[in-house]
Amino acid sequence: MGCNESTSANTSFWINLDETYFCKPQIKVKKPLSTRLCELSREIIHQNLKEGISTSHLKFQIKHKQAVFESTHYVPLYEIGLTSGDSLSLEVTEDLTEKITLSFMICENTKKVLRASLPRNEKISNLRKRFCGSGDYRNKVKILYKEIELDDNNTLLDYGVEQSEIITVLISDNNSGRRDTVVPVWKIKKSGLVLEGICMNHECVAYKQRVCICLGMGKFDAILEMSDGREHKCPVCNQDIYRANKFGFANCSYMFCGILDDDTSRSECRNSKGYNEFPEAQLNWRELKFEVSPTNSNTCPSN
Repeated sequence: MGCNESTSANTSFWINLDETYFCKPQIKVKKPLSTRLCELSREIIHQNLKEGISTSHLKFQIKHKQAVFESTHYVPLYEIGLTSGDSLSLEVTEDLTEKITLSFMICENTKKVLRASLPRNEKISNLRKRFCGSGDYRNKVKILYKEIELDDNNTLLDYGVEQSEIITVLISDNNSGRRDTVVPVWKIKKSGLVLEGICMNHECVAYKQRVCICLGMGKFDAILEMSDGREHKCPVCNQDIYRANKFGFANCSYMFCGILDDDTSRSECRNSKGYNEFPEAQLNWRELKFEVSPTNSNTCPSN
């Protein structure tokens, strides 16, 4: 068989795919060995990528045995040593260096808006340095996204921050709060379990407002935390609040197990992106316990 004939004949081989992005974990392909890597990649991606997935932030590579090739390479299959029955892997990585443009609402004595382009994987600690440098001044700054205070150890990507969204930066000498602030102090939530109750201190700026009590990570007995005898403090005035009557979860994973009044048992593991109230809170629970962990702790599988 001549060289031209052997490379133009169809050859069967397998391609392994990542089910995060593709419809199937593996497909069988018949192609001439003269097919270029860029042509093969383009066809496979077009025909097998899951609906709704954008490729703008994705990088594709082809792996054959120990060799790795860019999916854009103009190399024919026979040059990478592919033979009938072999397996290739089309590997996907996310380009975390891509920048997004955000608006920063700076709230100090007055409000002003700054715009900046930052990598999606920018750490929150780096953002803090941009606005407050180092030292004691750091404690005066709260960086918020949708009423959630961002943790220094996380990145913009961890919170799902997208192009053109608004990040709020509160700069204050104290924790007294103001009604004219974009996000009042009593509405700020931190990652983990968050209770909500009413402040009844008439001298507090949050008087008769629903305030957030951030309990964070750990193990909790919901029946106990919501009981009349349980003390929780207003985040503004530090006085006891009226009984907590709502709760939810902010940017965390949580497992719950409980028993309803009809003796039905329930248990589940969930991931909470942003802030979400516990959807089954209105059921009549006799027992209800939670274990709350950071979203990257593998407490729950990814949704």
